[in-house]
Amino acid sequence: MTHINIFMRIANDHLLRHSSQSEEIMQISKKDLQIKRIWTFKIWDRSAKDGRYMHNATFLNDNKFVAVYHNSTKHRFEYWKVTRHGDSWQPVEIGATKGEFMRNNSPVQGIAYDKKRAHIYLAFNDYLFKVNRDGMVLANGRFHTGCEFEGICVNNSHLLINCQRKHGILIP
Repeated sequence: MTHINIFMRIANDHLLRHSSQSEEIMQISKKDLQIKRIWTFKIWDRSAKDGRYMHNATFLNDNKFVAVYHNSTKHRFEYWKVTRHGDSWQPVEIGATKGEFMRNNSPVQGIAYDKKRAHIYLAFNDYLFKVNRDGMVLANGRFHTGCEFEGICVNNSHLLINCQRKHGILIP
């Protein structure tokens, strides 16, 4: 069993919408919680004015992450795979879901990626959606926990959900 001594995180401003501003990826040591490296990245579609400001991403390893972008003007969710080559991060759109998951403009509160099945999971409040890499919705469900999802992850093909308060972790 290998132990990961660092973790990766996107640092962004959750209040920004439709921004073409850059974001930062931080590599943090688990041993002392010190920042080891910071990269600046920016994703756009055809033009730097058409920015994709990512609010949610899940890191697959030190060199790759999958992010979701809600394109409200085109009424779709886009899925991007971003891979590091040296000190450069290369984005590729891998799929999109047409339509809106939530009619109340609720933000994505968690994203997870199942590497074995190539499924993306998205959490919105008490709602959970499973989509394939291309963006087709495979399943959805609702939990009546009385609290919001704060994060989700896949561990050994099991989806784990971190709740905002009292209930802790759900395993659907």
